[in-house]
Amino acid sequence: METIGTYFAAEYRSKGEGRLLRGFMLRAYSHVAITAMLLLVLGYPLAALFGEPGRCCRPLAAGRC
Repeated sequence: METIGTYFAAEYRSKGEGRLLRGFMLRAYSHVAITAMLLLVLGYPLAALFGEPGRCCRPLAAGRC
């Protein structure tokens, strides 16, 4: 993301369009923050569905685990 930000910073600075750059960076970092929040909010409950660590999902009758 830094490479893209650096490219657009130089591009918009040369054209004198700093307002567009600020809007672009705000949207880019907002997308990252929203995705991180979704992973945290949805990830923990979904991870609990995997069960207890070290427990085998197959029945013990299979002879392995």
